[in-house]
Amino acid sequence: MTKQQETLLHKYGHRALCVDSTHNTTRYALVLATVLVIDDYGRGRTVAYFLCKSESAEALEPLFDHIKNRWFFIFYKVIYASYCRCNFVEPKVLMSDDADSFWNAYSKYFNVNNTHRLLCSWHVLKNWAKNSSIIGDVEKRKRMKCNLFALIQ
Repeated sequence: MTKQQETLLHKYGHRALCVDSTHNTTRYALVLATVLVIDDYGRGRTVAYFLCKSESAEALEPLFDHIKNRWFFIFYKVIYASYCRCNFVEPKVLMSDDADSFWNAYSKYFNVNNTHRLLCSWHVLKNWAKNSSIIGDVEKRKRMKCNLFALIQ
């Protein structure tokens, strides 16, 4: 994590952490996880990259351990260096895909009682496409789809 990424994590990390990973994008059997925070302009800003062999919770735990440790280091460095009052706040939101591995790894290092779990819009739409056929009334399904798209935008 660079100093700029640490600054972004400290400034915006209390709002949300957004996590996603790549799958089978190279000839190597590695997963690339990326962690973003949302800045004042609603843009995702990268605060960490992590290479691991799988997307299991156990494989992802060092990522959240590092984020938590860097966050505390930055927090205490700011307090002792400038004597300012600074509140360490855990993220209010963790946004990821619908696999439990990110949430399970996150919950080992952060308090999940005050964290909302959100799916990214791509996974919401994917789940809609997969499961919307259970709504028998076609008109009702169309209205619900319009409402879902409005919520996502």
